[in-house]
Order: sequence, then structure tokens, then C-alpha cells
Amino acid sequence: MQCQQISVGHGQEEIIDVALATAVRTDTWLVIENLQLASRNWLEQLYNRLSRLHLQAGKYHFGMEWSGEAGNIL
Repeated sequence: MQCQQISVGHGQEEIIDVALATAVRTDTWLVIENLQLASRNWLEQLYNRLSRLHLQAGKYHFGMEWSGEAGNIL
């Protein structure tokens, strides 16, 4: 299983956005580290993007649970 790790930092937001799009297309994992360093605005954008992805995934993966509990997608 492929996994990419990226740390939040100055200028990394665009790199993370591209990596997230790639991970979705290639069905791989993306680990975003140091989220406490991200701006509130960017975190809200990330949340909205993940919410849209969740809704899209629901069309293709019926019955999957998506939550923040350990072992799940978040």
C-alpha cells in the first residue's frame, strides 16, 4: 500500500492539495502531519474538500462508515 507523508508548513498547502487529488485518483493514502501549524482558513478549506470527497465516495462505496474514530478514513 502506498502512503505519502507531508508536513504542514510555509507554502506546503498547495503541495498538499495536489497530493490529496493524486491520492484520490490513485486510491492511496496521504498523511498530513503538523496540522496544528495550518491556518484556520486552510483547515476550513481542507474540511470542505474532504466533505465533498466523502459525498462523492458515498455514490461509489455504499455502506462504508466515514468517521474520525481510530482505524477509519479520518
